[in-house]
Amino acid sequence: MDEMNRIGMFVDVSHCSYRTSMDVMQRSSQPVIFSHSNPRALVNHQRNITDDQIRACAATGGLVGVVGLENFLGDASPETLSDHICYLSDLIGPKHVGISLDHSFPVDVPEANEMYQRFPQYWLASQGYLKPNRSQMHPSDLKKVASILIGRGMSDRDVNAIFGGNFLRLAAHIWR
Repeated sequence: MDEMNRIGMFVDVSHCSYRTSMDVMQRSSQPVIFSHSNPRALVNHQRNITDDQIRACAATGGLVGVVGLENFLGDASPETLSDHICYLSDLIGPKHVGISLDHSFPVDVPEANEMYQRFPQYWLASQGYLKPNRSQMHPSDLKKVASILIGRGMSDRDVNAIFGGNFLRLAAHIWR
């Protein structure tokens, strides 16, 4: 991690365990991100992150990018994505929140279906991975998300920051 900090690389702990993410955030000399993670307080999925992890991330100067996948949102709707954004904004402030939908555009790839069948242990139903075409937010829904956030009292400045400005600000800091 010291080398990642030295060369100006984002330190992303989205796919790390609780303990690893907390250790990384304690050690890193640069902001740490959860590039695509949602609050476990809203949806109890093992890939979602706890309030402790969220606060630790913000304490590094980092940010949490909200995922637009149903497994982690509860349902893939603009209202629910807005709920996750507002929860994080209330907990750590809007300057530590971003959007990372993790959207995959439809592609007809027979090999992908074969992969799901050949390696079912990686796509456990108990973890909400029932099929490859799970419901997800589409980028075209973000206009509605912005309207919902403004309707809930969020400023234009904060919405712009969440919709990319925070990632740009952090990139400018890390890549200096």
